[in-house]
Amino acid sequence: MSKYSGLINLDEIIGMLQGRQVGIDRIFTDDVYKALEQIGVEKIFGQEHVLKPLIAKIKANADIPDRKRPFITAAFFGPPGVGKTTLAEEVNNAIFKSPKFFNRIDSSQYKDYDISSLFGTGRGYMGCDGYGAITGWLRMSGKGVLLVDEPDRVKGDPKSWIQAMMPLLDGRVTEVSTKQELSTRNTAIFFASNYEYEKLGDIAEKYHSLQGTMSTDQLAAAIRKEAMNVLEGSVFPRAFLDRLDLIAVFAPLEIEPMAKILANEIGFLAEKHFIEVERPIDSKVIVAALEVGQEGENKGARDFTRWVIDNVNPTLVDASRQKAKKVKLKMGPNNEVCAIITETHQE
Repeated sequence: MSKYSGLINLDEIIGMLQGRQVGIDRIFTDDVYKALEQIGVEKIFGQEHVLKPLIAKIKANADIPDRKRPFITAAFFGPPGVGKTTLAEEVNNAIFKSPKFFNRIDSSQYKDYDISSLFGTGRGYMGCDGYGAITGWLRMSGKGVLLVDEPDRVKGDPKSWIQAMMPLLDGRVTEVSTKQELSTRNTAIFFASNYEYEKLGDIAEKYHSLQGTMSTDQLAAAIRKEAMNVLEGSVFPRAFLDRLDLIAVFAPLEIEPMAKILANEIGFLAEKHFIEVERPIDSKVIVAALEVGQEGENKGARDFTRWVIDNVNPTLVDASRQKAKKVKLKMGPNNEVCAIITETHQE
């Protein structure tokens, strides 16, 4: 033993380094859990039957010592525009606080044999000098939220594309070009799909209405069981579905969540113009938007976003030019949204 070995407390040093390597326990704090709970208050409406089991799973998994797998793996099924992508983004914002930790793979832009672009290319092949889109992200960040969007819409064989993702769920993936193993332990892995959204939407509506009569675990288990009946024999392999912590099914939007989404869209847009919208917005404005949205093909948030851009933004632009600080939104005589200026910014 070196005569200088007494200068260090080796046991303490090893303990400190091991604590840093564990990492996952340092991610989850009371503030993070509060931020996750706020998603259902401020961002995602009408999907409590999804949010409650998701947050419960994250909390349960975070408490597992030496967990090797991601702290949450889930598939989000449901109609377009109900918040599947937004939920993945908001989970990232709540936990990691920065968009740089969010990685979205739009499967519809890939062919089934493009898997090398995600996990790297073997030596001797074109592209072998760069990391894949997923492995490169893991190498740089080591943590974050990965959303594989519309895996069933990849060009070619969706089943083989989805099967190639399964190592992510088990906790480790290999960068093909370097053979480097990368951990997914400090990540959330989400998949989002519109697959059979009408059949699955019926299930979601059923359990959204029953959620007050069931525990969170019972709710998640019941939804999973019925969803599996619809997904059995589909492009989603059984082995893939069995590996997921949660199979979540989003419900079609009802009037209350649609109105809340509209309020958010209008408020957020007004903030960009440095304008405050006085409460309440003329109900005729909201009803006009809801009627258009309900006539749309998807009846989702995207329809309302477009309506706000087309009908509310022009009047906010005009009010901003007049240095408006506060406005009252009303429906004008020609069925056009009007912003009545109630306060202006001081020169």
